[in-house]
Amino acid sequence: MGHSDTCNRNGFELSYFSRKVETAFQLHRVEHRFKAKTLFNRGRIEKKGATKQVPVVRVPDGRWMADSTPIIEYLDAMSSALSLLPNGPAGILPRLCEEWLDEWFPRAVIHFRWNYPECSA
Repeated sequence: MGHSDTCNRNGFELSYFSRKVETAFQLHRVEHRFKAKTLFNRGRIEKKGATKQVPVVRVPDGRWMADSTPIIEYLDAMSSALSLLPNGPAGILPRLCEEWLDEWFPRAVIHFRWNYPECSA
């Protein structure tokens, strides 16, 4: 993506998945604007992104994308200098780690957050 292209990243500041996508934007050095998902804009974001989940990203060509893994794959495809989730043998370990951190680690986080009062503050 060129420097004049800007992505809009919509989500929650404390969302594990929003922070993951924010880090990918920073590593790829992609200019972006963060817009918090609020009660006032949630209907529009959920309609455009076709999901209630965050993050949702509007890319420069106007399309809306959801789910952190496809968003990172999109950023990788736009960059010739960096691939966070490479294809082929070089991508086996990064993709296994990403799968674990994306699908399984948050389950433990949610368990501790909701089942132990000292973790929910």
